[in-house]
Amino acid sequence: MNGFSVFGRFALQSTSTKWFTRNDIITLSSSFVVRGFCTQTLTGPQKYALRNELNKKMGNAVENRDYEEAFRIATEMKSSQISPDSITLQTLQMVYFKLFQFEQVFQCFSEAIQLRIPIQRSLINNCIRAASELNDLQRAKQFLTFLEDGTFNTTPNASSYDFFLKCCESGYSKDAWEAFRSMQRKKIPPSEFTFSRMAFSFANGNDWVRLEVLLDIMKENRVKLEPKAFASVLRLGFESSSEKILNHLLFEVENNTAVQLKFSALKYMCSVFGERGDIDGLNLCLKRAVAMGLDLGGAYKISLLEANARRRNLKETLTLLCECVNDGALIRTDLFGTIITCCGTSVEVIDQAYYILLEMHQSGKTVPVQALNVILNACARKCDVERAFATFAELKSVFKCTPSVQSYNILIDSCSIAGQTSSAFRVYEEMKKNNIQPNNSTFSFLLLACVRDEDLDRSLAILNSVRENEELRPGAPIYIILIRKAARLGNQQLLSEFMKLHEKDHGPVPNDTKMYTKRGQVVYDSETFTSNYKDNSKLKYQKSQNQSSTPQQRKSLSQILSESSIVS
Repeated sequence: MNGFSVFGRFALQSTSTKWFTRNDIITLSSSFVVRGFCTQTLTGPQKYALRNELNKKMGNAVENRDYEEAFRIATEMKSSQISPDSITLQTLQMVYFKLFQFEQVFQCFSEAIQLRIPIQRSLINNCIRAASELNDLQRAKQFLTFLEDGTFNTTPNASSYDFFLKCCESGYSKDAWEAFRSMQRKKIPPSEFTFSRMAFSFANGNDWVRLEVLLDIMKENRVKLEPKAFASVLRLGFESSSEKILNHLLFEVENNTAVQLKFSALKYMCSVFGERGDIDGLNLCLKRAVAMGLDLGGAYKISLLEANARRRNLKETLTLLCECVNDGALIRTDLFGTIITCCGTSVEVIDQAYYILLEMHQSGKTVPVQALNVILNACARKCDVERAFATFAELKSVFKCTPSVQSYNILIDSCSIAGQTSSAFRVYEEMKKNNIQPNNSTFSFLLLACVRDEDLDRSLAILNSVRENEELRPGAPIYIILIRKAARLGNQQLLSEFMKLHEKDHGPVPNDTKMYTKRGQVVYDSETFTSNYKDNSKLKYQKSQNQSSTPQQRKSLSQILSESSIVS
């Protein structure tokens, strides 16, 4: 029987008291001929049965990920004057979730209010979930209050609070704590998922006091943290130097079966101890890794290198540097800066570092060119061009190393800082003679040398030659440095040319890069220099380094770990 014949049969029997059979309702729901006066022939129970069948079809469409079909069924129901029920609206909410149309989820709730449909808990839970996806804490709190106050004669369950706590993960520790206390009052048992989300909220909110209380509760209930929450709690444990948090995390690492979690936790501990120069803490991490059968690999050695560099242990630092480079480990740029600082505190220390490397070479150990570049960098920082040239010469004659492009760049930079522009260009010519391909930094150092000499013709010639090559084209920070140098020298001609080239390649120069007096004289003010080109990651690293070096009244991290019964 097709849809049209069913429609005709129903229309003819509209004045009859005969009820349609279930098979007729199913056939009608599949035919979609339910518009207009056809549905006016149906009685209340018949409409109810038809709506149930359409709801089932909507549910099947959502399970099969056929969201267009689900929307089509919902549209047919509205056009046929079959009012939706709570199940219909919940199914529509699930479709909107799949399509990331979270605002439409709230529209379903509003429609239920307008049609006076009994509000079920799942309808409100979906609204809390949508608010958490939008990170809208106020709206999530409003819907949770509907459940807690019994506004619609329904109460919250564990899912209600889980969705709300997801919204608190950004750091709303106070709201998360209030939700947890509400769960306790209503005697709703929290799940591991609930505990992990609360821990995540406390960690991101830097609320280590509440986190300590939560960890005690978790320990009593033998609940484990999820890996995502574990990483955030671990960070806060180190930042707060909380003995209770660290002991709980060590217990977690010891008893957790997830190998990846153990490895990630110990690797993170190594990086923190390295930044703080805590060698004892690193040794304890290595001890725990060996006991668990884990190989930290290069992570431990890099962290140990950083710890020794921060503690100014010169010999250990250079030995570890050579080992790491020879093993193929990747060393961060900021860590190289720390090593250079360790080796370049004075001329005497530079010489001492050189003789340490010489002794290693004479004993048969391989001294990589990166280690010798550290000595060259230290000489450049001290503006000791003579010592830098001597080191560069012995790099080839004594250590039998081939200078890298970084070696030549450091030497050029050293000459530039000392004002020896002719020497910088002689190094550049030797670089080309030895078939070492110059890079962007090479031309940047040569440009700075020309600007210091106020050599307009040569600086513009270099700029125009490298601007034609996309790989060597100077970035905006280089132009800003050149503009700063020209402004500091008060050279209006240089300043004007650099600003024109900056505008051609990178757009207008930021207004706060330069300042003019009323007479038109160029005045450079370091406090007004633009922050658009600052290396934020480097500044952040320096900030955390300064914070970690400040003395604290609490126990040191290595002391906490050594006193822990789990570690010992």
